[in-house]
Amino acid sequence: MSEAATQLADQLDAVTRDFIGVVQSCTPEQWARTTSSEEWSIGVVSHHVAASYPQFDQLVQALAAGVQTIPPVSAEQLHEGNATHARAFANAGTQETLDLLRGGDALVGTIRGLSDEQLSITTGIFFGGEMSLTQIIERIVIGHPASHMASIRAALSESAEAAE
Repeated sequence: MSEAATQLADQLDAVTRDFIGVVQSCTPEQWARTTSSEEWSIGVVSHHVAASYPQFDQLVQALAAGVQTIPPVSAEQLHEGNATHARAFANAGTQETLDLLRGGDALVGTIRGLSDEQLSITTGIFFGGEMSLTQIIERIVIGHPASHMASIRAALSESAEAAE
């Protein structure tokens, strides 16, 4: 077992547990509050993050298995996919979102099982750049929920300040 993989898995697990705590504590008013960054409700942002976990798990598994041909994704394609998801899940509920977030344990397990050799695999991904699997996990798999959590926290803080 790789010490680096364990650290990455622990980081994702911490971010996921934090996300679950915030989702569980949201009131219906907070769940519907719009974030400044995404301009989606907290519920949509949370569901967007939760729904990405199975996709990230497939990506990590494929790269770790040596798949080198990941179709390039343009920024425009990524934004359109995100907008489509936001429309489709505009009314996503907290329980559905929590269930998806808890499913992130599979992704944590996948990462925890990676070897140092697998973590060093590089591939071209997103916007034509090249990254190692470690960088993909740090910047995308962990960075994605972490950046959206910052946006949610800002919206909740704005909500609390407005209430005072």
